[in-house]
Amino acid sequence: IHGCEKIYCIVTDSDVNRVWAPANPRLGRITYLAPSMRVRKRLKAYGVSSDRIIMTGYPLPDELVGGLSASTLRANLRRRLVALDRRGVFLKECRDEISHFLGKLPQQTSTPPHLTFAVGGAGAQTELVQQFLPSLAYQLRKGKLKLTLVAGLREEVAQSFRQAITQAQLEEELSSGKVDVLLASSHEQYFRRFNRLLADTDVLWTKPSELSFFGALGIPLILAPPIGSHERYNRRFAVHAGAAVKQMELKHTGQWLSEMFKDGTFAGAAWTGYMRMPKFGLYRIIEEVMGQNELHRALDHSVSSRLNENESSVT
Repeated sequence: IHGCEKIYCIVTDSDVNRVWAPANPRLGRITYLAPSMRVRKRLKAYGVSSDRIIMTGYPLPDELVGGLSASTLRANLRRRLVALDRRGVFLKECRDEISHFLGKLPQQTSTPPHLTFAVGGAGAQTELVQQFLPSLAYQLRKGKLKLTLVAGLREEVAQSFRQAITQAQLEEELSSGKVDVLLASSHEQYFRRFNRLLADTDVLWTKPSELSFFGALGIPLILAPPIGSHERYNRRFAVHAGAAVKQMELKHTGQWLSEMFKDGTFAGAAWTGYMRMPKFGLYRIIEEVMGQNELHRALDHSVSSRLNENESSVT
């Protein structure tokens, strides 16, 4: 409408609605940056020219990928695979493949696996916590599991989580850090803290929003029921990629969660998500929109930022 020559639309679901394409798509000047092949096929079906659809993958945070070498992602995954597969069921099965792509894995540690529950900034499905938390109480008290409940920016959601913790008689675990509630005061603070949390997360329980794409980071997903058709397609995308499982009976969460740790299900999902899902979308988008020179500048800046952050944390 305003005469812009270079217009880009970054699609952030695994499917795309007709309203995102112009009324007359072949005359449009929008270039679509698609996170999945389904989006590409759907846009072509809507009449968008194939040369205006570029498969990039989803733009995952640089601080969780670590540039084109994926150094941060691979380091996090090495630690996560060991945490997820204490009995070595999956690691023995795929030992050669894992060592080929990741190198030597660290030694087993006594640190319990870390489950993060994050179902959306609007506070959707927060009632699930009250239903599953009692069945996790034993594992949390015994130090066999660590749990973080993500409230985002919403104090009322954090309060709901704290009430559920009290009802499950886990106040002591909250004070000791075995259970935590992430509540931030601003979007900038929240994004920064959430990315740090994901680096330490071993299993992510979420609704199938755009976080479905984070399976590419080697984080196994437990998916809550979808809200809307786009989330149904996101769930199918992640499950078919082997990176996710659907949540089961909430009152028996402790049982099926423990079984998936024991039989290597989560370790397998972490590895499959890493191998099958695209993880370099951010860099492909920067290169497409701003050019190779800007991509190199962005990568140089991100490397120096990570080094500075590491130095600060050591200090």
